[in-house]
Amino acid sequence: MSDQEIRNYLADHKVPQFIDQFVLSVIANPPDDWKQSMVNMVERQERAAGKGAKSAPAGNAEPEAATSLKFSYEDPFAGGDEAPAYCQKDPTIQPPERQIKPKTVHSPDIVTGSLMKKPQVMKDLCTTVSARFNHAANKCQSQCKVIQEKCNQEGKPFFDEKFWFGKRTTMYPKGSPPDCTVTEPHKVQRAAELYPGAPLFADGVAANDIVQGAIGDCFFVGAVSALASCKAEYLKPLERLFVFSDIKNGIYGVMFFKNGGWRWVIIDDYVAIQQSPQGDTWPQYAAPGSQPELWPMLIEKAYAKMHYCWDAIDGGWSRYALEDLTGGLAYTLDLHKKDKKQYGTFPSKFQELNDNPLVVLGCSVGWHVKDGGGGAAGRAGEEGTIGGLFKGHAYSVLTMHTCSDGQAFVRVRNPWGNDAEWKGAYSDGSPEWDQNPLYKRELNPEFKDDGAFWMKWEDFSIIFTDIDVARFFRYDDVVFTFYGAAPEKDFVERNVFILKVDQDCPEALFTVAQDDPLTSKQHSVRKNGKFKGMMLSVWELTEAPPKNFEDLQNYFGQKTQTEPVAGRTSSKQMNLKKGWYCVVPRFRNATGIGYYLRLTVPFTAQMSMYQWDEGPAEAQDTVTAQSNAQQVPAVGISALHPSEKGGASLGVQTSQKGEESGGLSQAVIEGLGIPNKRKFDKMVQKAFNGVDKGGRGALDKVQGKEAFKKFVSRQPKIAECFDQSYDKYGKGMVDPIEFKDIVNHTLLAMSGQ
Repeated sequence: MSDQEIRNYLADHKVPQFIDQFVLSVIANPPDDWKQSMVNMVERQERAAGKGAKSAPAGNAEPEAATSLKFSYEDPFAGGDEAPAYCQKDPTIQPPERQIKPKTVHSPDIVTGSLMKKPQVMKDLCTTVSARFNHAANKCQSQCKVIQEKCNQEGKPFFDEKFWFGKRTTMYPKGSPPDCTVTEPHKVQRAAELYPGAPLFADGVAANDIVQGAIGDCFFVGAVSALASCKAEYLKPLERLFVFSDIKNGIYGVMFFKNGGWRWVIIDDYVAIQQSPQGDTWPQYAAPGSQPELWPMLIEKAYAKMHYCWDAIDGGWSRYALEDLTGGLAYTLDLHKKDKKQYGTFPSKFQELNDNPLVVLGCSVGWHVKDGGGGAAGRAGEEGTIGGLFKGHAYSVLTMHTCSDGQAFVRVRNPWGNDAEWKGAYSDGSPEWDQNPLYKRELNPEFKDDGAFWMKWEDFSIIFTDIDVARFFRYDDVVFTFYGAAPEKDFVERNVFILKVDQDCPEALFTVAQDDPLTSKQHSVRKNGKFKGMMLSVWELTEAPPKNFEDLQNYFGQKTQTEPVAGRTSSKQMNLKKGWYCVVPRFRNATGIGYYLRLTVPFTAQMSMYQWDEGPAEAQDTVTAQSNAQQVPAVGISALHPSEKGGASLGVQTSQKGEESGGLSQAVIEGLGIPNKRKFDKMVQKAFNGVDKGGRGALDKVQGKEAFKKFVSRQPKIAECFDQSYDKYGKGMVDPIEFKDIVNHTLLAMSGQ
């Protein structure tokens, strides 16, 4: 009998799918101990039981918990140094491609993604964060509309034959490792049919909206979950990634940040599904959480396509996924050793990180933590450890709260979205909650098998000692980006950059990053590529740089540099004083490796930067950057919900509210004694920074009023007009853009307009 005949026989006799896969696996590679192999398979199946929103059940049957098979790293069918047997051939999919194509719009010539360029061939530029995103998003939208028009003309949905579940190259290409945990797909269905009437986003986004499925991408699902709980929800950092969506035709354009620029992919809405003997179906990979919505399945599929195949996202680092999702930068804190004194001893510094609306946090159990009785293996071979938690597994930090008596708690989420939670003190339903009613009243815990749980700071800080910190940028920040290839020697003309700062800038963030192996077209490089050692050095110059390169080092003053790392990115925030600087990316044994150098500064900054061998005539500057950014159209979403018409504009504009109101007229600005709008913007930002001492990027109402008093001299109507404007236009914490809008409306009220 063929594999397919065996599958059909097992399906006809209502044999559960995991036994189906067991039988096929042992046929391909018979184990020495059949009984123990079956026991291992059943145990893996039980551990793999996830939880998520289900499609409509067949008949009157109750939907069961998703039972996603997850091969562990110790899988007896992996075959030594080779990938599991099923990874060595094309999956057999129902319905097959030949049945789908006649009913869909498809063509190998349809463009479904931007070029994944290497950094060394990209063009230097200086623009704003929003303009950089919008430039790529406009291209994505344009191509999506081409596909949409063809679908509407033919009355058929879109089918992306370039990224089809029935191709080994899409799932697990040659070079996939023995520990591949991408489970074999057997059936597919359109997401819009799996969840009829479901919107792309249902009531915004929340951490519990996405549940990990039968692939070891906890690093990505955890990063998405953390971003969904971001406090800067007014920036819509997750929703904005879907720059185009057409639910009817199954067309989705999704953005990710790779190799120093925003890239896009276009996907269809076919998803792999699993099915019970009763006919109930659920997604095989990422699934929606408590309610039907489409984005959790689609963002995972788009991320896999961005990296050419599903196996490319089988294992990874949350900090890199957060950079891909935000375009920001990320780093890891070590609360066990290196960063214990500053962040791991007292909760106040960690609380500052948590409270920053532009920061997203992930966490994982430190490898030093010893098994305390919860040592069962995880769904993808993760090593069990203390209190029901797992090593080698990515979790999300949802929030942190310090109670009125000073006791700090951290809320964490497991991307599995089930009962695999913390089992220690203050876990779901533990007796400590009743013993300390103060904490129960102030934290209001929910005891659900949803992967989320509370921990005391003292427990969290000694178990979750690897903390991924991702910071993303305000959309009106200015970004200098220079691209190049690592030279044999660091100090050569094409690897030296000169920065001229025309006024003090306390928030300058330097980043150097190298070519990501995951962007390689060779799967062996994607899975085995290594990062080279690198760092960044910045020297203050004692005066303007000389004409001769050989004399430059004679002008070096104080030096600042990042720690050497062998990772994708390295960064350093600096307080730049007015003057000249020399910036040099430095690499170890990395000749020819592509890299990019990025400098991010507030929109009020005044500076210019150039590569030495191109000279000052080719300098990029902040004034030109903002002027050019205004020429890039802001992007809106085509269909956040089926009922929406005309698209919904997202937070990628410099200031939505200001655009809606028109801002202050030149007459009002001049009436305040301010010469022009640019000067007005600088004064507003300076007032904001004067109160935002901690650099959190957000002010509450009291702080906002203090900043406003710094902006304009005291007048009797100031407090009254500010209160009215804040209550109407402010929502809790406000960022610099929203603060500017409140200032606008307050001044308009003061002037009687």
